[in-house]
Amino acid sequence: MIFKNHTPFPALAFWGLSSKSDSFHVVVLRQTFSFEQGTLVLAEKQTPLCEEDTFTGEPNQSSVLAESDLCQFKPHCDVLLKATAHAPWNRPARSWTVGLQIRKPRSGRSLVDKTLLVSGPSQFRRRNLLVRLGWFMVQVGTLFLLRRNPWKRTRPEEILALPIRYEHAYGGEAKVLITDRAASRVKKRHWLKGARPDDLKAAFEATGEAGALSWEVHEPNPIGKGFARSWWLKAAKLKGIPAPQIEAPEAPVTAHHFLLSLASKASGDPAFLPQGLGCLAKGWLPRRNRAGTLDEAWIQSGKPIPDDFDFAMWNGAPSDQQVPCPALAGDELIQVTNLCPSGSPGTVTDEQGNCVLLLELPGHQPYVMASCQTGDRTPVLLDLDTLHLDLEQRTLVLVWRTILPEDPKLGSLETCMLSRAQKSAWLAQGGPKWPPGLAVATPGPARMEQDHG
Repeated sequence: MIFKNHTPFPALAFWGLSSKSDSFHVVVLRQTFSFEQGTLVLAEKQTPLCEEDTFTGEPNQSSVLAESDLCQFKPHCDVLLKATAHAPWNRPARSWTVGLQIRKPRSGRSLVDKTLLVSGPSQFRRRNLLVRLGWFMVQVGTLFLLRRNPWKRTRPEEILALPIRYEHAYGGEAKVLITDRAASRVKKRHWLKGARPDDLKAAFEATGEAGALSWEVHEPNPIGKGFARSWWLKAAKLKGIPAPQIEAPEAPVTAHHFLLSLASKASGDPAFLPQGLGCLAKGWLPRRNRAGTLDEAWIQSGKPIPDDFDFAMWNGAPSDQQVPCPALAGDELIQVTNLCPSGSPGTVTDEQGNCVLLLELPGHQPYVMASCQTGDRTPVLLDLDTLHLDLEQRTLVLVWRTILPEDPKLGSLETCMLSRAQKSAWLAQGGPKWPPGLAVATPGPARMEQDHG
């Protein structure tokens, strides 16, 4: 099959496979825009297709910067932001909110509407010993009917800005290495299954790598802050740990939540969900579960992916930043609040000092002209399945994709582009139609039309 790209944007056609080993064609195209005065323009240098996952720091130990564009199919469009929160009026504050909205241009219907609470550094700290003793006497006097939380959350410090990364959201790990002083104070019931201190010490002497004796992790976000266990605090002799700085306004992590988490209780509370605007890593829960059953039976089967693989695995945005394909038509309005410094080009400041940036997507429409070996030629629209706005670099990336059946056989695929006006006229005439007998038996149908709200 011949693939031709008639656009100025990086594009690629490759094969995809379903869990039943059915093959199909995938076409992906990437557009890069820049903006200075609140208007999107095509970037002079178009960024290439991202071929591997990248991170802000150490791979798998820091926030995801971007994921590969070479996935097979996304059932939803990922709306992702790389940004730094800036305090209103550019004045240091203890806490404030930031926001992201995406809405339809004509109806105003909201597709994404998200608010986060950002705060300065604070701690979950054990109360003063005298205070704890006083409350203990009160509890004794009330036969322990009246209880007081021995932990408190301190008042946040003032800050001017904070990167919106999962390192600052709720999460983290309780980990003791064999080389830590705390290792001798961890009770055996808290050791990792099969862990033997003598073996770990011998391995360290032989390799120089210190293994973990005890380790619990917040699997929805292993790199965050605020997660702890009682055994870990006791072994490490910690009197306080940093609290999360990015939270849901309606579900902040309180001292009561912290007390429950120490005993592994209430793990399903909304307060314990990692909050952010970027991509959640593939290895974190619940995303990891969507990869299906990766057991010995699957390995022996020789199948490319497990039978229970969920293509939503390729969606990395938080659930409230995912829009079903093809709901985004590429002409929506994006509004961000307090994610740019006040006075930045193209922004306005409201009466409360909030800095607001409004961007309008360009309304372009990439499509692929599919030519069958029978001689039929059919245009097929690509779906917008990734929107990545980098407010620090002032760039916007749109990734478009479609999937096409292997049968009937295709002779060529050619990527083309429509302007906003051409797209409107085309769709007003009914849009493209598949010829009879050309059905799509793949993870999701090739889209014949767009929702314009």
